[in-house]
Amino acid sequence: MAHTYISCKACGTVQRTKQDFAGWSLGTIGRADEACANSLCGGGDFDSVVGKQDAARIIVKRTATAILKCNRYVIKAQVKYNIKGTDGGFEDKTFPSRDLKAALQRLISGEALPMDVNNRVHFHDGGKYKGQWLPIRDVKDGTIYYTEWGVLSSSRGWELNLGSERLITGATGEIYYSSFHYHKDWWWVFNPANGNWYKFVCRW
Repeated sequence: MAHTYISCKACGTVQRTKQDFAGWSLGTIGRADEACANSLCGGGDFDSVVGKQDAARIIVKRTATAILKCNRYVIKAQVKYNIKGTDGGFEDKTFPSRDLKAALQRLISGEALPMDVNNRVHFHDGGKYKGQWLPIRDVKDGTIYYTEWGVLSSSRGWELNLGSERLITGATGEIYYSSFHYHKDWWWVFNPANGNWYKFVCRW
């Protein structure tokens, strides 16, 4: 089943149109076509995009491949992580940037996330993400809009430890990255139109 959404030309955020959510019971949650869902963007110019559940993996692979080809896989901003240290406890750490090349290559290859250095697996890798901090929520049971992908972080060397990092992909091919997915302030969205990552905080 396909739905039409709109993509912000300025930052790449994808959100519902007024027509798409008009029949839903969403309480006081506000949405409007004229404002980007990314509160840090302020864009108001959109392209229409179609999301189809069975084609989402193909579109996401195409987006991830484009990111790698244009060498835009490094987020050049401070990122915060919650990771398991060598003493077994969890701690928050910050780094000045994040190279996502290995994580994006895994999206393209379709490989499962391996067990990490602490012998842990990500049970939701490749499964539905409900969109707690993202624009499209309240999808019907059995419908998947966002898919969650684990990312191996650093405590004993990069790409070894399962922490708070996630890649989230949408049915129209958009890719979000979060270094600390438990919190709304540590998200980025990739804009295929200009090849840049943008800080993302959902307006609602």
